[in-house]
Amino acid sequence: MKPINIIICTLMLSVHGYAQTFTLSESLADAYVAAQKATINGQLLSLSGLTLEQKNYLIDLKHQEDRYADKRTPISNLNPSVSLITGAIEYTLNDTSAKISNVEHNLNVFKFASLGMYGLGLQRSALQREKKYLTKLQEENETLRQGLLFSGSAGDNYTVRLKLLIKLVEIKNRVMVIDKEVKARMKITRFLAR
Repeated sequence: MKPINIIICTLMLSVHGYAQTFTLSESLADAYVAAQKATINGQLLSLSGLTLEQKNYLIDLKHQEDRYADKRTPISNLNPSVSLITGAIEYTLNDTSAKISNVEHNLNVFKFASLGMYGLGLQRSALQREKKYLTKLQEENETLRQGLLFSGSAGDNYTVRLKLLIKLVEIKNRVMVIDKEVKARMKITRFLAR
């Protein structure tokens, strides 16, 4: 559609310019002036066409901005993707907390069985560090949960919660590595492990 409009405008401008050039002139200067008038007239017509096209683009932009503004409401934060990520965060928090308590139990069992010479101080300190990180992420999750309805769009909440979930998964992976190391050291007390 646009190429046809451009061709039609070009034809109309050339016909109009051609008609403007052949005015009743008796000298070469009059023909030159008529050609300049036709050129100026054509440029003014193309400028008015560009102005009209720019106006249409601005109207389209305003409609697009209104559509995005309508999507940025508190109700938009309750879409399925944000709810899915929130559920995954809650599950990962609970699962990681349970895994940390199981690893602590296994460390205590191994410490008791080895009469205090258990040699897992590195794993215990790493587990305490991960537990501290998990506590900070739980506090951050509480803050996010309280501000869900009053914060930005659903995309903003999705991004923030996805970053939180990625941090949680990294913590869970490190806790699982610590759990594997502790269970590998437990030989006879393996049946008491959780």
